[in-house]
Order: sequence, then C-alpha cells, then structure tokens
Amino acid sequence: MKKEKKGLWRKIATSRPSLLLGTTLLLTLLALPVVAQVGGGFNLSWFSVDGGSITTTSGGNFSMGGTVGQPDAGIANGGQYTWTGGFWGVTGSTATSTPSNTPTGTFIPPTATSTTTPTGTFIPPTSTNTSTSSVGSTATATFANTNTPTYTPATTATRTATLTTTGTATGVYTPAPAPIIDGDGDQQSAQIDGDIVVWEDNGAGNWDVKAKDLAGFVAFPIITATADQRYPAISGNLVVWQDNRNGDWDILAAYVTNHVAGTPFNVLVGADDQINPAVSGNVVVWQSNQGGRSDIVAKNLLTSSVITLTTMTTTNENPVIDGNIVVWQSKPVAGGPWHIDGYNLSTSTLFTVSQAAFDKTNPDISGHLIVWEELDSGSGNWHIMGANIAQQTPTVFPIPLGDDSNQRSPAIHGDRLVYQDSHPTITSVPGSIPDVHGRWTVFEYEFTPVPVAIREISNDRAYHAINPALSSNYIVWEQRRTVVAAGPYGATEDSDIYGTICTTSFTDVPPEQTFFQYVQWMSCRGYVGGYACGGEGEPCPGTYFRPNTNVTRGQLAKIISNAASFQEAVPPSQQTFADVPVGHTFWEWIERLASRGVISGYPCGDEGEPCDEHNRPYFRWGNNATRGQISKMVSSAASFDDEIPPTQQSFADVPPNNTFWLWIERLYAHGAIGGYSCGGEGEPCDEQNRPYFRPGNNTTRGQLTKIATVAFGGP
Repeated sequence: MKKEKKGLWRKIATSRPSLLLGTTLLLTLLALPVVAQVGGGFNLSWFSVDGGSITTTSGGNFSMGGTVGQPDAGIANGGQYTWTGGFWGVTGSTATSTPSNTPTGTFIPPTATSTTTPTGTFIPPTSTNTSTSSVGSTATATFANTNTPTYTPATTATRTATLTTTGTATGVYTPAPAPIIDGDGDQQSAQIDGDIVVWEDNGAGNWDVKAKDLAGFVAFPIITATADQRYPAISGNLVVWQDNRNGDWDILAAYVTNHVAGTPFNVLVGADDQINPAVSGNVVVWQSNQGGRSDIVAKNLLTSSVITLTTMTTTNENPVIDGNIVVWQSKPVAGGPWHIDGYNLSTSTLFTVSQAAFDKTNPDISGHLIVWEELDSGSGNWHIMGANIAQQTPTVFPIPLGDDSNQRSPAIHGDRLVYQDSHPTITSVPGSIPDVHGRWTVFEYEFTPVPVAIREISNDRAYHAINPALSSNYIVWEQRRTVVAAGPYGATEDSDIYGTICTTSFTDVPPEQTFFQYVQWMSCRGYVGGYACGGEGEPCPGTYFRPNTNVTRGQLAKIISNAASFQEAVPPSQQTFADVPVGHTFWEWIERLASRGVISGYPCGDEGEPCDEHNRPYFRWGNNATRGQISKMVSSAASFDDEIPPTQQSFADVPPNNTFWLWIERLYAHGAIGGYSCGGEGEPCDEQNRPYFRPGNNTTRGQLTKIATVAFGGP
C-alpha cells in the first residue's frame, strides 16, 4: 500500500477441538452439589466445565441447563423436566495421551495403507479471500470513499492518531536490523504491506520481482521472466510492477495465495511507457509517459475503469495512493519547481497539497496525512514536510528532524514516519554518534510521544541505508553493503534488503520443521517462549521450544489471552477459580479469559478439590489441554461467529451433536486446523472418507502455535 519513494534515488541508483449420557437422572442429581432450595421447588446452581457460564434452575418443574464440557454433553427430556448441556456423568476426568504426530494444514484422502500420521495439506472447503478482486468485472465504475478522518495534525506536528500493533504481549521481542535478503546481485526498491515485503532482484541477470513473508520467514517469487520486472508495490495479496516484456514499460499484476503468485495479468499495456506503479486495495495508479510529459493514471480492477487524474499543462511523477486519495509531485510543462498535488477518487476532485518556490518531491500518504521532501532555500538541505488533508484546505506543517543535514525519501504508516538522513552530526538523536562520512542512515520519527521520538533504525554506518518503507510491524530498507567500486553512493556496489525483523530461533525448530513459521510468528510477538539449554537431550548452546511437548491448560490460557490481545487490568482481589489464587503464575491470563466466557472450570467437591466458602470451581491449570478444548477456547477468543449449517460434518469423529462441533467447524473453515486420515486403528473410513480430528487427544506446543497463528492473523 505504501510506496517507496523513487524519484531522484531511483535515477541515481539504477539509472533508474464422548461420553454418553449418565446412567439415571437420580444418580446424576445426587452427584450435583445442591446450593439452594426455593419453596416447593428447588434451585440448583453450578459451574459448567471447560467453557461456559453458571446456570440456574428454579420452580416446581425444572430445566437443567449448562454449557458444554470436556466429554460430550447429553440431552434428556421426559415428564416435567428438560435436561440439557453441561458436564454430565463424569467428573474428574483425565485427558487421554497425546500422540507426537501432528495434523498438517491440509487433508488429503487416505491411501489403502493405514497410517496414524496426518497427511497432506488442508485446504478450507469454503474459504474466500475477500481482498481478491474480480478482474474484468462488469460492475459500474466507482471509487467509493472508504476513508474517514481519524486525526488532525497541527502545525506543530502533534497527532491524535495512535499506532496499533500486534506485538504488545508480555515478552515482546525487540526487533533488530538484519538482512531480509542478501543474495547474489542487487536487491532493491523494497515495499511492504502487513508481513509481506516485495523487491526487485537481478540475481539471475535480469530484474525479477520477489517476496518474503516476514512472519513465517517464507521467501517466494512473484514473477521471473526473461524480461525485466521492476519497482513492485503491494496491497494485501495484490502485487503490481512495471514490465518491459513487450518492449516498452507496461503495468502488470498478480494475486498471491499461500505464498504462491498467480498468473500475471495486464493492468495497462500501451504504446508509451507506464511506470512507477502504486496500489491500494483494488485501485492501481501509475505514471504514464507520453509526448515529453507524464500523466498520473488510475485503474479500478473491479470495474476496469481507467481515469487520467492530471491535465495536459503539467508533468507528473511518483504517484502514491491510500484508499481513495492519490498524491504525486507535479510541475508546469512550461517549467518551475515541483509541488505536491492530489486527487480524491470518490469525488473526482483534483487539489493542490503544497506549492512554493522550491522543489517538493517524493510524497507518501497514510490516511489524511501526507509527507514529502522539500528543498530548504536557506540551507540548501532537503527536509521532510507534512500536510493534513482532512479539512477542505490542507494544513501544511514542518516535521522537526534537524537542520544540519538532509532528510529524504519519507514513508509513513499510521503514527510513524521513516526517512533517510545524511547526518554529519546527530545532536538531535540521543545516543547517536556523528557520521563523519556523511553516509545515509534510516531513522524513525514517532508523532505520538511527547516529546516526539526520533530513533536510528539502521545501525551499520559502514554502508548506506536508503529508500525505507514500513508497515505496522516492520521497517525495511535498501542497504548498499559491499565496498567494491565507486558508484552513485560512493564506494559501494552491491545492494541488499534489510529490515527490523525478529531473529529469534530455537534449536529444535529449524526452518524445515513443520511448525517453524508458526513458532516464529508466535515467539516474535512474545506469545510463546522457550527453555534454556542444559536439560536432558537439550545440549548447550541454544534455546529449545519443545514442539512435541503437551501444552497445559494454564499455558494455553496465557498463550491465547496474549495472542488475542486481551490486556485489560484485572482487579487485584479477583479470583474465579479455587486453584488459581491471586499471584498464581497464570492468574492474570486465566481471569481475562474467564471474564469473557472463553473458559470455565470443574465443580468443587471432587477428590483433592474441596469447596471453599464461595464454592469456586477448579480450573485444573496443570492438566493437559485437549484438541477439543483448545478449539473452543481459540475459536471463542478469536470471536469466530460463522454460521455453520446444522448438518455440516468435516470430521468423522465430530458429528453435529459433539460437544465441540461448532468451534471445530469454525476453526476448520478458517484453515486453522486439519485432521488425520481415516483408516487407522479404530478409525474406519466412512462413505465420505472423512478425516478424524481426535478431539480428546492432548495438544502439543507445536500444534497450538499453528492453530493460534492462523486464528489470530498470522500466516
């Protein structure tokens, strides 16, 4: 979505988760703790098990209700009562052992050979990527306005916007500069949206477009061909680039699904050069060169509508787009300095952002905030300026980054700005050292803190760090590293893509391990951690994740609560469960889930679980968590509320009357769980060869990372 500023720097650098109903009603009633009797009838109150709320029954006739528990809840009717839900027939149950084998992401029907090993790769049967447009649709051409002003920067650059990220759980990692790709040849022009970074790469001789998922550390090609494909941009799962396979430059695009780029399609192929694409949602904009001047053109991929945004009296370059607002640098054909213009696609309105006697170039936009680099008439240096366009008349303001150096190539996302700075001295940044060589360095500026925060991001002053881009979780840039020969940035030649990325690793989870990308995503956000080396079978050095170890209910509560970003303060005297007092290791996270109805407990009174004065239930935090329990907890915490057809059954062992059926089906629909092929011992194949989910089995730490990663927004 956000686009790297190319302009001058491009030209310099490149030349461009049962049991049956209990025996009798009498026996079951005797097993239940009677809390109160009211009048001629009675009132029974108790806690349900593993995931519900408190249910109360009163009156002469009665209805006993509860929410589902670990074994299947039954239902009984007759006489003057109805008996539904709850944890009937069994108390103090223990989970079955958990196999070390793990269901993979995708179910493949079994072969004649019986196996208990999960197979294949799961493909959700009805999943639809709503961010994928239908190219060539005959719908009416429209650019609906989806942007709402959410902040108003004043002339002092103060902002009311706040940055929301997923990395706020306990133990969040501190990202550090590290190479994203440093292969043969040059890698440059990096752009990023979400977790996916794209760049141009000439490691094979010509320029190709490649990508990497920084959440799962999965690299994959977008387009490799004999021609050149350059200057990519990305929004969601749509990647666009300029392509010269037809001799001149055209704009092409492809959709990415599960780290695989689809067949490229033409956005616009014309007689003249179409270059410098940018994209937001289903709208692509680019620079169209013709007759010695350039226009800015937009195309809605849903409607195939193409609009020229500029007039014949100007020449225009470097368009960027966010939602319905497009901005670019423009100057009169007759001559003059560059200024910043914009266009509102929802109102078909052309407007000027900022105009002055000195050049303003390389704009970027996020919401209603625009930034650009501007030549200072007094010092001769380039500085970063901003404008708020939420009002009818844009409000222009300076961004105080220092007067003693050049700041160029700004990029903005939410509440953060990144740029490259040629600081010969860095007095405005605490802890920074002067760069006597004047090399370009990437800095980050945050508007929200008071005073504002400026941080040095790239930390290797031996090489130039230029052309930064950013998303919610990452900052990426081009680093010119190899000192070989003189070039436009001095004695440097090879360029690579660097970024502020998580470099955590576990000795027992190498890249080829089944759960590698999920463990990475969870650990990089502080949702899971590891074990120090030195234990049995875990030699030093190293840190171990233990992916095949069962996860306990307490651990599960912490992981899910953090992954769901539940962070509210818990009253210091609050205690829902008898075995989880205030100060317990997992107290805080268990209370957060309990307050939302995501978890509940087992009634007190069982062996070793005496009732206290409040008859609090027990959570049994040290028990292993089953696949069924996890499905309910994760699905509930993720607020999945999909309508599931009442006869739908994806797994042979999870029919619609199963305790966990609804939550398992919801997770399955979201691609978060898979199953084990039928045909194994005790798992015969039905007429549809449905896999088995094994809801009563324990869950390993590795399995949980996959389920939680997919459910809470990871790759």
